[in-house]
Amino acid sequence: MDNGVLGAMPKTADYFRDKVVFITGAASGIGLEMARQLLTFGARVVLSDRDAEGCERAAVRLGEGAIWLRLDVADGPAFETALDEAWRRCGRVDILVNNAGFGMAGETADIDADMWERIVAVNLMGVVHGCRLAFPRMAAQGSGQIVNIASMFGLLPGPLYTPYVTTKHAVVGLSRSLRLEGRAAGIKVNAICPGFIETRIIENAETAGVDSSTARETIPFRFLPVERAVATMLDGVARDREILLFPIEMKLLCWLDRIAPSLSGWLVERTLADTRRALAGP
Repeated sequence: MDNGVLGAMPKTADYFRDKVVFITGAASGIGLEMARQLLTFGARVVLSDRDAEGCERAAVRLGEGAIWLRLDVADGPAFETALDEAWRRCGRVDILVNNAGFGMAGETADIDADMWERIVAVNLMGVVHGCRLAFPRMAAQGSGQIVNIASMFGLLPGPLYTPYVTTKHAVVGLSRSLRLEGRAAGIKVNAICPGFIETRIIENAETAGVDSSTARETIPFRFLPVERAVATMLDGVARDREILLFPIEMKLLCWLDRIAPSLSGWLVERTLADTRRALAGP
C-alpha cells in the first residue's frame, strides 16, 4: 500500500527511462530533486527557472543528461520560446512538470491587489501557459504527459494562505478537466497534491503581517523529506494517478472534509485560532 512516503518502485525507473522531461522551477526544492531522481532513471531533463544562475549551477552539478533554460513562467511568450528550444534541442518533450510556484501567507484583509496578481501570475497562469503551449505540441507527436504540482491546499481549505489555496484549487480543476480532453490525443494529465515538504516555500513566501518562521512553527503537521516526497510523486506519475494526495494524514483530512464538512471546518477553525494566538505573540 502507498502510504505517501514510500520510495519509487522499480517499474518507475523503467517508465522514465529515455524520456525527455521539462521541469519548471527546477533550480531548487522539489524541481531540483525531481531532476536528480529522473536522471538516475535514465531520463533526459530540461531544467528551467527564472533564477538563471541557480538553474545553470544545478544543471552543471547534475551533469550529463541535464540542460537548462531561463524561464519566468508568468511570461507566456517566454514559455513558448523555452518549449520551442526544448523541442529543438531534444527532438521532443515527453513530460512537462509545471512545478514553479511560491507561497503567500497572511490575513486576506492584509493582502493587497498586487500580491494577488503576483501569485495568480505564477501559480496559476504559469501552469496555464505550460498546459496551453505543451498540449498541441504533444497532440502533434501523439503522446505526452502534463504533471501539475498543486498541493493538498488544492483540495482543502487553508485560512491565512487564501491566495495560495485559490491558485492550487484552480490548478486541480484545470488538471482534471484537461485530463479528460487529452485522453483522445494520447495525453495524460496529473495533479500532484502533497502535504508539507522540507523545502523553503514557507521561508520564501510572500507575507502580509506574518513572520514566516513563526508561521512554520504553528503548522501541526509533519514535513516530509523532499527526497521521499519526490519519489512518491514520480511513482504516482508513472502510475498515471489523476490526483495524488499524500501523506496519509492528508488523505484522512480530505476524507473527513467530504463526509463531515462541518467537523473538518470546526477543526480548521480551531487550528486557525491557535495560529492567530501564536502569531500575535506574548
